[in-house]
Amino acid sequence: WMHLLEPALKNRGGIQKLSLPFSAFFGFPALAKAVFDATRREGDIYHLWGHSWELEKYDLWKEFERVCSYVSKRADCEYLTNGSAHLRMTDNIREEDQ
Repeated sequence: WMHLLEPALKNRGGIQKLSLPFSAFFGFPALAKAVFDATRREGDIYHLWGHSWELEKYDLWKEFERVCSYVSKRADCEYLTNGSAHLRMTDNIREEDQ
């Protein structure tokens, strides 16, 4: 599962900004949940990205289901499609430019 950390390692500055606990790096579910909690605290967007073949190849379906259960149905979160999130971000950028 270590290859799943590759995007995080490429973005070390962003990861450091989140001030994740050391325990977050002990596995995919712990990291996904810790990043979710950090983005909620900061008011940022949480985007869980991956491929089903990776879940299959590395036998991560149960872990993925646990992560989905953890992040779902939160009253204080807004759930958007990729397209809706993009439009929201684009609108926010336009408003900042005015």
